[in-house]
Amino acid sequence: MLASVGLLAVLNAGHAKVFGRCELARKLKALGIPKYQIADWVCLAYHESRYNTAAVGRLNRDGSVDHGLFQISDIYWCDWKSNEPHRRYKNVCRKNCNSFRDNNIADDLICVRKIYMEHQRLQGNGFLAWYGFQTLLAIPHPK
Repeated sequence: MLASVGLLAVLNAGHAKVFGRCELARKLKALGIPKYQIADWVCLAYHESRYNTAAVGRLNRDGSVDHGLFQISDIYWCDWKSNEPHRRYKNVCRKNCNSFRDNNIADDLICVRKIYMEHQRLQGNGFLAWYGFQTLLAIPHPK
């Protein structure tokens, strides 16, 4: 399983992009992310994928895999049946997970906005959907 995940990441690298921090901020603004949230999304993308749209997260305890710039989980948000036909996916974003590992982040943003809104409703902070953001909140900031 892990070998196939790694191979898929390599094969997809030809259509991937590693953003620069400011480049990603400009792209997020152009795609309609509110100015007051851009720093949070850029920080999240750095900690989740190091700005790499082809990033594939390690196999999680629940058997899920995270995909792309924002590490979208395949257990709820996307479908990876072509790679794992035996698993069931909720696929709330109605996308194949491979679509989150290319250089087009417009579809990623549609999905992450759904994720954000659901967790905003459930937890009062939409960014808490991402473990990378949760760990950032635990880091003490210098005064």
